[in-house]
Amino acid sequence: IERINKAAKSAMASVEMDESARLATLRLGDFAGTPITSESLSLTALHEVLHVFLYDLIQTARSNDDAKIEAEEHRVINVLEKLLG
Repeated sequence: IERINKAAKSAMASVEMDESARLATLRLGDFAGTPITSESLSLTALHEVLHVFLYDLIQTARSNDDAKIEAEEHRVINVLEKLLG
């Protein structure tokens, strides 16, 4: 996690993926007038972690391989079932 003056696209935060290392860098940026509270930090962190969580699904979807897309979709669904069930 890095603190910078501006995240990508002037966002509150951004995430950059290093696919070969299987690492993600989360950058907290300018909250642009949004009060920085425990709630806004938690929601921002959740948003960026969901980008990481869905990264493989999105990359697979870009491959246009229906079998791989279905497998990744079910991976996401299985994790969400455990979290929400």
